[in-house]
Amino acid sequence: MAIRNRTGQQRDVQTIDGTWVSLSITPFEGRKEGAEGAVISLHSVDYLKKPLEESRAYWATLIESARESIVILDEGLQFSKPILRFPDYSSLPAHLV
Repeated sequence: MAIRNRTGQQRDVQTIDGTWVSLSITPFEGRKEGAEGAVISLHSVDYLKKPLEESRAYWATLIESARESIVILDEGLQFSKPILRFPDYSSLPAHLV
C-alpha cells in the first residue's frame, strides 16, 4: 500500500512475545518515476507502552473493586466516565424499595 499510494505509513504493533515496536513503511523512489520499493524500519516503543498498559490495568482494578461511586474527570474537568455503585436492594421487600 505504501508503494502503490507513495505515502508512508506508521503504526505501533505488538510482536508475538509481547514487545511493542513502531513499524514504519516509507516508499523508496529511485531514478525511475514512482516508487521502486519501500524502506521498512522497526523501533522499540516497549519502554513507552508497558508502563501505560500496567497503569491502565492498575486503575481498572481499582475502579472495579470500588465500593463507592466514582466519577472520572478529563483534563477540562468534564465528566469522562462515571462508575456508579448502588447497594443491592434485591433482598428487600418491594414495598421498602
